[in-house]
Amino acid sequence: MGQGQIINIDPASDAVISYQQNIKSLINTLNVLNPDKDQNQINEILGQIKAEDQQFILKSGLYITGHVLFSRHGESALWSQKKLGLNPNAALAQQAMGNMSHSNKFTSALLGYPDKRTLIAVSPLVRAKQTASLIIPAHLKSAQIIIQPTLSENSFTPSGKNITSLEQLTQEYNQMSFWRTPIKVILFKLSIWFYGYTNVFEQIQKKSSQADEIMLNISGVTSLEYFSQGRQTNEEGCIFDTNSLSEDQKITTTRQLIRDNLKSDEGDFWLFGHGNNFKNFFNKTFGIKSAFEYGETRCVYNIQKDSGLTSLFSPPYIFVIDQSTGRIRGKYTEHTLAFEINLSSLSLVSDSTKKMHEGGLDLTKPHPAQVNLPELEVLRLEQPKTFTVSQKHDFYENNTNSDTPAAII
Repeated sequence: MGQGQIINIDPASDAVISYQQNIKSLINTLNVLNPDKDQNQINEILGQIKAEDQQFILKSGLYITGHVLFSRHGESALWSQKKLGLNPNAALAQQAMGNMSHSNKFTSALLGYPDKRTLIAVSPLVRAKQTASLIIPAHLKSAQIIIQPTLSENSFTPSGKNITSLEQLTQEYNQMSFWRTPIKVILFKLSIWFYGYTNVFEQIQKKSSQADEIMLNISGVTSLEYFSQGRQTNEEGCIFDTNSLSEDQKITTTRQLIRDNLKSDEGDFWLFGHGNNFKNFFNKTFGIKSAFEYGETRCVYNIQKDSGLTSLFSPPYIFVIDQSTGRIRGKYTEHTLAFEINLSSLSLVSDSTKKMHEGGLDLTKPHPAQVNLPELEVLRLEQPKTFTVSQKHDFYENNTNSDTPAAII
């Protein structure tokens, strides 16, 4: 065991095998049900999946203090919508929007605490806001929604930037150096040539405003909170700075958001964002390298030990909103079973798949509980299995351009 290791999971242990088999069976049952006829049964199955998660976590000597959902936006294709990265702030495909227009009838079953106020954070990019406006559950009891720049995409192309006006596009282009970023300069110049027209940005602003209006009409949502992370302007409305944070800073900030939103009470925290941003978070946080599909949602549990140490747990399944039907389907994903590693944040770390955060404490300062803790073994934990792709797909797996297609899990 590594120094300070708290949990070690053995994939060959009876507890892990039983948990995985039960989850796989429930996912298979879920996928044969018809949402139009069997919604009550679907809700029951989703409840049973959560119960299996809870039982496994409790048997590991931990307890749940919150539930986080990570949802990638719906279909926004490389050519049709993003135009090879040239179309600024690319929106969702119209067909995908139509197909997801009824998805919010089914998504409440994804929540762990549907009777409590749901905390929601959304990337400022149009396609993320459109997705959130379509799949946030209908008839939520109450919600808080905040547009969060830290959830914006990791991209160097105009289609992956939160650009809402020609002035913004031109200003960003003028700040570039051809000698430092020649490809980026060329892409932005081509974007100005082909898409630098008033009607293009009028459509961007219209789609963004439509999504805003839908979410602002949800019970409990206020415009003051919703726009609180932006800067109001007379000409362009609320502007969100998505360029000042590095990819690693986005991970740190997202982790802090989770900690801050779930430290006082159990509840749901739902994040709507992008493929590269979320993939990077899961890679650095759990060692999970698989890409997000369009409309994919991953569940993560905020967990705690009696000593007050907290961490994140990723169960072995995902949910995907089918972009052709708008229906939710489950996928059993053995490789996503993992505890947080996040070695750079705190001193308590395992040697393979997990690292604990201390609840309610300043992350920048060691806490006495972190010093000279005895090694505790609950279960054996092996390095999580990670998703790999063949050599011919390495470009798509490693490229940080948001306009590269996501690999399928």
